[in-house]
Amino acid sequence: MLNADQMNYNSKSSSILTSVVYLIAVTAFFAIGMLLFTSSAPTDSFWHRSDLFWVRVIWFQLLFAVVWFGAFVIPIRGLLDHRQQIGGGYTAMSATVLNAALLSAIILCVSLFLPQERAYTILPIVFQILIVVACLIKVMLLKHAQCFQNDGLTPIPQTLKTPEELVAFLELCERQPDLQSETVKQIKRVREKIKYAVPHAGKVATSPRYKETVRLVEDVYQHMMSGSKDQIGADLNTLENTILLLASECKQ
Repeated sequence: MLNADQMNYNSKSSSILTSVVYLIAVTAFFAIGMLLFTSSAPTDSFWHRSDLFWVRVIWFQLLFAVVWFGAFVIPIRGLLDHRQQIGGGYTAMSATVLNAALLSAIILCVSLFLPQERAYTILPIVFQILIVVACLIKVMLLKHAQCFQNDGLTPIPQTLKTPEELVAFLELCERQPDLQSETVKQIKRVREKIKYAVPHAGKVATSPRYKETVRLVEDVYQHMMSGSKDQIGADLNTLENTILLLASECKQ
């Protein structure tokens, strides 16, 4: 079985490797272009460097950068960070950018075979601009869609104990010796209300009543561990009422 260190994702080393591979690929593509197309080739040859050679080289390098970062690196990082909330949006954006870049690359390749006339030179540029605009609009819409996906998914802040942790605290209290049967039943009732009625995300994350619930559970635990069991009954009554109000608030 893998240990925790083997399972962790090392973002720093991954970023370095990604940058190195990208630089190698960019250099390789540039070298291939320089080797295939030369100024010494006949002017009527396909391999002769035309006036648009450097424009096409730069455009191809930009397309590769867009695919590398916009279709893979950035979406993959977003997917790793938000795969349980809005990860699907990053997959859709990746597909959008990749499709746009591939379509743009096809137009770039077709333009190599078109006559060197103004109409045939301008037309591919117009198509490229339209592709860029359409891609940006779709990505923008997908980003807005992610905001709607986040509704009701705001997690409980790390500064507060989760419902699972509160339940664990109450289970420890419930197992303490010399407790009256009524107190045990009340602790169990409160514990089950937290377990089944308190949500784990959404309005609860910003609710003052949830903060109060956490504080009351901590008070019950501290009183139980310190031996001040005479105060637990009042704490449990207040806690139970607070949980009922919290559950009602989160359903609205």
